[in-house]
Amino acid sequence: MIKHQNIILIGFMGCGKSTVGYELAKKLKFNFVDADAAIVAKAEKSITKIFSEQGEAGFRQLETDYLSELCKQNITGQILATGGGMVLNKKNREYMKQLGVVIWLDAKFDLIWQRVKSAKHRPLVSNTEESKFELSRLYDARSSVYAQACDFKVEIDKLSIDEIILGIVESIRYSEKSE
Repeated sequence: MIKHQNIILIGFMGCGKSTVGYELAKKLKFNFVDADAAIVAKAEKSITKIFSEQGEAGFRQLETDYLSELCKQNITGQILATGGGMVLNKKNREYMKQLGVVIWLDAKFDLIWQRVKSAKHRPLVSNTEESKFELSRLYDARSSVYAQACDFKVEIDKLSIDEIILGIVESIRYSEKSE
């Protein structure tokens, strides 16, 4: 049994946080929450619309407000799939640590690009070489932040969802034995 109050999944867009989070929640009998979906529901507008109306800074503030509220609620038994940029704010990283164990789902950029290049709902992506280059730069810049923010890293490139879940669960169980 996992003792941690919550599990927070971080990583670049397209690494499978929502898909893995949903399956992990079923396995552990936790509740699954997609932070982007929760923010969209609260704002009553899409992420693309939030970005166009409030800019990235406005969206990032909504993320911080959301995490702050979760911490105040003291909810446990949650799998939280975060947005790819949520870790950029130091306060968000502090909130995540307060909420539970932070797992970085890491994938090589080529896999990420194959997954996201045609996505219409991602405001930072279009299927062009310029977009690929910009996304690659963003990916490189964020990797060190993910590394600082996580308790554990799971490299997902060649793993099935079940193998990723096993890696997460075993990492947490191992850490609990040493506490």
